[in-house]
Amino acid sequence: MKAGALLLLFCSLAAHGQKPADEWLAKPVDDRTFRGYLDFFVYDHQTPFDLRVIDQEEQEGVRQEHFSFQSTPGVKVFARFYRAAARPGEKRPALIWLHGGSAAGKDAPAFKVFSPVLVRAG
Repeated sequence: MKAGALLLLFCSLAAHGQKPADEWLAKPVDDRTFRGYLDFFVYDHQTPFDLRVIDQEEQEGVRQEHFSFQSTPGVKVFARFYRAAARPGEKRPALIWLHGGSAAGKDAPAFKVFSPVLVRAG
């Protein structure tokens, strides 16, 4: 119950501080332009994934891993992975942040505070 209340509070505070809707979202590009960009987002399966764990820790039943992987030659993506600590025979809830909606992105204090709460809440 506390987790749900915290989540609602967090969402309402985040919505209060949001900028007006992005003009692009109101009128996205035409289909021809969109198809032109699809190749940019195709993952090359010949590119080594090169997964690297930067750090990891476990606190209060939640394991957090900070890692990187190669998305395209020479370009790394950094992410944070939160999951419940191992419990025999149970599915474990998990949460992955690749980036966020602020300058600090996935490393923003709010993400670090609320991610364990969300994982523990299932």
